[in-house]
Amino acid sequence: MDNAAGNHSMRSPKEALVDLDAFLGQVGAAGIPVDVIPGKYDPTNANWPQRPLHKSLLPVSCRSSSRNRNNSNNGGNGTVLCTPNPYEAKLTLSSNNKSNNSNHSHQHQQILMVGNDGAALQDVRQVLGGKQQNNDDEIMAVDATATATELEALKATFSFSHTCPTSPDSLGAMPLVDGTDPNVLTERPHLYFAGNCTQFATCTVSGTNNDDNDMDNDMDDNDMDDTDTTNMTRLVCIPRFSQTGQAVLVHLQSLDCQVLEFKPNQED
Repeated sequence: MDNAAGNHSMRSPKEALVDLDAFLGQVGAAGIPVDVIPGKYDPTNANWPQRPLHKSLLPVSCRSSSRNRNNSNNGGNGTVLCTPNPYEAKLTLSSNNKSNNSNHSHQHQQILMVGNDGAALQDVRQVLGGKQQNNDDEIMAVDATATATELEALKATFSFSHTCPTSPDSLGAMPLVDGTDPNVLTERPHLYFAGNCTQFATCTVSGTNNDDNDMDNDMDDNDMDDTDTTNMTRLVCIPRFSQTGQAVLVHLQSLDCQVLEFKPNQED
């Protein structure tokens, strides 16, 4: 999902795919399940929604991938799965809790995750105006000449219940089949994200009125253990790894969000 073409690398697409296949094969062998989301510069169709990368492009990492999306316990087997863009996945999390009578009770929670490579987000930013705020951080007006932030654009698509509201006008999209738009959010996700952003940003949206609670971009450990996440959505702008060296971890039960930063080895 991280568009390596932005680095103007001299490697050929074939070499980049071979390196990616080897890396994903190592990650999968370590028991970590990986979902691969295509992006703007990847070898798939250009119009939204983008089809998954063909398994022949990643023969090593996809050789033993047999995860079934209909399986309620589809994590933990360390396989690599090529997925479409936008991306949607539903996981069932289970936990054992002790009650007052010392008996173990099994609780199950379904987590819906929706995201994309960020192309639609950047397109929406050009349409939305930036917000003008006073000293008390109250929104005074919308400046149509300014560009919305990536988080503002992500909030907007969430409130629109549509991951790609500017298609097909300014972002190419596939013709609708039977009048069904795959970009419509038919169910409220617990995690809603966009990749290839310029910097990390996150907030939570709770309730039905889209009241948002902004989080500090530098906040690494948000204490949300006692928060009910049933009717809450975590919005995350994932920074482009090739430019920032940052990855984002999200705890799927508490929706806590944390940034990991990888620095290059400076030793000779």
